[in-house]
Amino acid sequence: MRKWTLFLAVFLVISVGLNAFCYASLGKLRETTDYDEEQYSQLVDERNEAVSRHNELVEKYNQLMEDYNEVTTMLVELAEKNKQYQQVVAEYEQAFAQIKSEAEQAQSYQGLMNLLRLILGW
Repeated sequence: MRKWTLFLAVFLVISVGLNAFCYASLGKLRETTDYDEEQYSQLVDERNEAVSRHNELVEKYNQLMEDYNEVTTMLVELAEKNKQYQQVVAEYEQAFAQIKSEAEQAQSYQGLMNLLRLILGW
């Protein structure tokens, strides 16, 4: 019986000691977590401003990406049109060269005709 009494006494002392330690720690914790309402309000306002700024930047980024996609599409279309333009220019140059050749040939025929008229006296 004496062992049980001693055991209960030690248990009670340890429990009271732990309980006191926990309350003391909780008091220190409360002291360290006390905050100034104004400071907390200021931190919340700063956080809200930062979130707002972040959202603005995300919107600007999304707009820039849309603009980038539009410009990229326009560049692809311009490249296709440029290719078509180059083909048309090549066709015109070829047609111009052919017309120039035919004009030179016609001029030489005209020269021959003039020479023939002089010779024949027409």
